[in-house]
Amino acid sequence: MLLRISQLCEVAKSAHFPTSLCLGGWVAFLSFRSNFTSAGLLGGLVTTLITLSVFLLNDINDITSDSFSKPYRPLVSGSLNRETSLFWAAIVICISIPLLVSILILEVHALLLVSYFILCLFYPSIKNIFAICKDFYVGFSVMLPPLFGVIESGSFNSGNLFLLLSFSFYIAHRELLMDVHDTLGDAAAKIRTIPVVFGASIADHCSWVLWVASVCFVCIPSHHSFILYANAWLFIITSGSQFLLYKRMINSRWRLFTVSQWGSLMTLGTLITFNGV
Repeated sequence: MLLRISQLCEVAKSAHFPTSLCLGGWVAFLSFRSNFTSAGLLGGLVTTLITLSVFLLNDINDITSDSFSKPYRPLVSGSLNRETSLFWAAIVICISIPLLVSILILEVHALLLVSYFILCLFYPSIKNIFAICKDFYVGFSVMLPPLFGVIESGSFNSGNLFLLLSFSFYIAHRELLMDVHDTLGDAAAKIRTIPVVFGASIADHCSWVLWVASVCFVCIPSHHSFILYANAWLFIITSGSQFLLYKRMINSRWRLFTVSQWGSLMTLGTLITFNGV
């Protein structure tokens, strides 16, 4: 029994369970903001399951790369084997499909979640074949579930559109910084990311162009509310602090970098959730 619990913990670690749960919970919360809907609840659950599955598949795909930059990952360290990871990924995907069909029957904009599901399934292939565009691919994909939540709550407006675009650009910025951190492993695995192809310096500059775009989008809807304005500045400060941390993304500074990213995402999530009410 204890062995099974330990194995499930390793699966949850490989699937980045807290991150997946936060994204799914946020989608559900967005949907419930005006009134409770079964589609909103299912949307949050499906988002969590789809995100879990793509993390599991990505960990399997990244064994070679992670052996250089992330030796602590369950599949690399040997605490989880490939077959177990594939088994759980298949289970999660099989549960997701009927739930997706159920939401699609309830709401036509559930096509956004279907698109997210398809994009997630193709992500490992995109990473292997077109890794140079994977950061933008991830940024666009991750924007779709909260867009579903905003539409489900009936609060879709131009302000939230700009904030969702900010979210998308910020995710792309974050992914590119992570690629810089993973350059050695990606090069060994022949994954041609931007830093592998063009070098870390160019990738660095590109990531901060994406950050500036994200900041511009987050500032547009914040002018009509002091609270939104204050939150916009909090996002700028927390996300901008990464500039001081990312060059030494190891040990304690790596943890500070991660905390900074979570703070930025939570602030941006708050802006999206409460804008336009």
